[in-house]
Formats: sequence, C-alpha cells, structure tokens
Amino acid sequence: MIMKKFFICIIFLAAVYMPFSLVALDNNGVDVTIRLYDKRIYYPESEIQILIEISNNTNETYRFKSAHDRRFNVDFNVTTLTNEPVKHSEQFIMARQRNQHIYYRDIDIEPGERFSFVEPLKDYIAIEKPGAYVAQVFYYPELRSAGDVLRSNLISFTVRPSEGPQGIESRIDAETGEILRREALPPDEVVEYFIRARQMEEWNKFFLYLNVESLMLETPEIRRRYDRSSEAERLSMVQNFREALQSRETRDEILLIPISFEILETRYTPTQGTVRVREKFQNPDFIEVKEFTYYLNRRDSVWMIVSYDVRNLGSE
Repeated sequence: MIMKKFFICIIFLAAVYMPFSLVALDNNGVDVTIRLYDKRIYYPESEIQILIEISNNTNETYRFKSAHDRRFNVDFNVTTLTNEPVKHSEQFIMARQRNQHIYYRDIDIEPGERFSFVEPLKDYIAIEKPGAYVAQVFYYPELRSAGDVLRSNLISFTVRPSEGPQGIESRIDAETGEILRREALPPDEVVEYFIRARQMEEWNKFFLYLNVESLMLETPEIRRRYDRSSEAERLSMVQNFREALQSRETRDEILLIPISFEILETRYTPTQGTVRVREKFQNPDFIEVKEFTYYLNRRDSVWMIVSYDVRNLGSE
C-alpha cells in the first residue's frame, strides 16, 4: 500500500512540473500542437507568430474543412499566470460577427501525416500589457459554427515592457541620426563591427550585437540573484549592467580600447560561432597583446556576442 501511494505521488508530481509545451491532449488520435514559431524577446507591439500543427495518428484518412480566413477554424484562449483571461482583438470579434459567406477547402490527412500553418496571435488576441501568458488553441475542423473542437497543448511566453523613448534613443546612430538595425552579418564581421565601435567609443553600436543579459549572467552570483528575481527585476538588472559597462564601472576586458586588432580564426555552426582575435593595447611604456575569443549565438539570422575569453600574449 505504501509503495502504491508513493508511485501515485510520483505521477502527480511529474504531471504538475511537466512543461506546458509538452502536455498533449487526447483528441481521439488527431492531435493539435502549437509552439512559438520564432522564439525571441516579445514586446506588446511585437508580432507573435504561432505554429499550429494537426497530426493524424489514426489508421484512417482524416478529413476536415480549412477556411480561407482561418479565424473560422481557429480560436485562441490566452490567460495570465493568475488565470485571468485576455480579451480577443477587435478585428477578430468583427470578423466573427460579420455576416459573410465562408470559403473553405476540404483537407485530407493520411495516417501519419501532418498539416501545419502559422498564425499571428494579434489577429485573435489583444496583448496590450507586459507579463507572462499561457496560450491554447481551439481548432474547429467543421468550422466555428458546427462539429467538435480539437484542443491543443498549452504554451507559455513572456511579453516585456516596450522599449519606449529611452530604448529607441539607445539604438540611434550618433553620426547619421538613423535608427541602428541589426543585420545578418557573418560572425567575424559582427566582431569587427563590435571592436571598431569600441575604438570609436560609439556605445549604441557597441551594444548593437552584444547580448548584455548573457554577458551579465556569466557571473555566478548575479545569475543566482537573477534566477530568484521577477521579470521586472531582471529587466532592471540588465539595464543597470549595461549602464555599468558604459560608465566603465566593471572590469570587463571587452571595455579596453585596442589600438589595432587582427581576426585570426572564425568557426561556426548554424547556431553557434567563435571568433579569435589578436588585439593590441597601448600602455605608457609598452604595447600589451591579448587574444580574445568571442562566442556568438545566432537567432533570427542575426549573430550576437554572448561571451568571451581572454588570453594574455605578453608585450611588445
């Protein structure tokens, strides 16, 4: 009896702590799963794309109607972590209430096959405030007005506060007055851009390809405090660390200004890269030589510096 209770307890704990995105619902062999199509930092004004996938795990062909306007097939249920529902967008409500003919086509999914598409969450839900949210999709295979509904798994995502005027100001090119935009540069060009920005003391360019949050979390003590903090506190920590870098209140060696540099080696996979650079620094009586290894991660086609190592090579 004791072993049985212990086993039931383990199952219960596993269910409680299972990540939202892994929880699947039984729809009689036809599964609807969702995930964030492009995981990144979201703001209230961001476009949040959701990948919706319908899988046929039965032994028979599954047929359903796919509307030209998917809002007649799809509905989102989004709540806060306190289970407060988030209202539908006005355009979704108007589309549903409008008296119109619904155009659709019949879709056949054979056993083992999948049908997937991407939908912008803003077409359905009005995400107007920063916070943590949980989303689920209701899919109506016979359109909204009839038939059964297929329920998806749950996913969670976080929306951060808008950058505001201060955030926009931090991305303005001091020379041209234009807003700086990250480009899909290769890793070595990202590092070169970063070092030249430091040489010219152009801070907005310096931070453009630097993941300040990742660099900050290299310090174990800061990471422990970060893990215990709320989302608002984490944002404040990142901003404070950025300001500390710019005011040179930290001892990070990437703040040193080289008089010259040479890229020695670049290696990368589709998602991770390293760039080795020999940099020289002017001291009063000698030139100090260091070798920096920059570590980069790639997301949304953009390489970002997330960490670095330094090796002293002596002096000249």
